[in-house]
Amino acid sequence: MGKKNIRISFIMVTKDRPELAKKTIENIGQIITSNDELILINGGSDNIDHPLINKNIKESDKSIGHASNKGMMLAEGKYIRLVSDDDTIRKKQLNDAIKIMDNNESIDFLVCGGIIERENEIYPYFIPNGTNYGSDINDVAKYGACGQGFIIRTKSIALIGLHPVGLACDVEYVMQAISVGGNVKFCRINLFHHPINKDSMTIKHKDKWQEDLVNIYKKYGIKTDQTNIIKKIIVKIVKFIFPKFYTNRQNQYKIKTYEKDLLNPNSDLWDKGFS
Repeated sequence: MGKKNIRISFIMVTKDRPELAKKTIENIGQIITSNDELILINGGSDNIDHPLINKNIKESDKSIGHASNKGMMLAEGKYIRLVSDDDTIRKKQLNDAIKIMDNNESIDFLVCGGIIERENEIYPYFIPNGTNYGSDINDVAKYGACGQGFIIRTKSIALIGLHPVGLACDVEYVMQAISVGGNVKFCRINLFHHPINKDSMTIKHKDKWQEDLVNIYKKYGIKTDQTNIIKKIIVKIVKFIFPKFYTNRQNQYKIKTYEKDLLNPNSDLWDKGFS
């Protein structure tokens, strides 16, 4: 018999959060099929075993990107779906995204939307229609990138390269893919729910993450508020002297930017179109 064709290689990265990891594996169990594989990259000290796991690497790593690359080099699926140990994936939306990739073979890298939860605040990662996201690396600086929404065509890694290994690796990976000529698209699919816990990398190492992001912007010649030192100083002063005013301005921005309907997974705004 010939080799089985694998649809999706789920690459799950975890480190010293075994209970979260096991919960996420159970969630993956609700969506994984017999044509998929689950690769666990465990950088922590705890052993994590589960019948769903097809391949398991347990060794220390330097970063999430470094760990992801170990899984990507083992992946045999047509597509790669990177999964963090606190990630929830929606089954119907995942299948819709895979169908979009099947029907659009020119797409190398699909970035999907979803819901992010942080410090009791819930907001959507959503890029509006007409943005043409993926045509310019400056769009990534403007709208961001969330790795929980990544679906990568495995054969395209030869073009777009492996995952960057810095702390702000999600943003850099999309920029990297665009800069080498990869076809990157944002799809308006509510694919994931991602809670950012207190021990998440972006919280624990916030300053280093920000520093890495600034270095990435410099690398690609992007000028944004992140690289504007004077504006950063002004913002810090306003936050310190007028905290209520700053908070109100931020809340007004969010109300203006994000529509409440986006928090509904079945909203018509998540119309599976490209932004």
